Amino acid sequence: RTGALGKDYWALDERTKNRIVAILIDEDSEERALALLQQRCGLDTEQAERVMGVNLPASYASFSKHAIRRLLPHMERGLLLMANDETD
Repeated sequence: RTGALGKDYWALDERTKNRIVAILIDEDSEERALALLQQRCGLDTEQAERVMGVNLPASYASFSKHAIRRLLPHMERGLLLMANDETD
């Protein structure tokens, strides 16, 4: 979501955006997450605090990037993500 950072979000590279999401998903400690957002993502204190207030949609991280890269070619061929049996 861009709401927490406003137009500053669009200036971030994809790697930084991914780091922000990973920190929000993986870090249990709010204090540590704030520190990581500043250290690893280059956010200032105010930006990091605003990002911490973002609620990611349910099941946002259902599949890792690695899993998506492996699944995508099959789905592009028309195969189903979830199948009833091996014939699907």
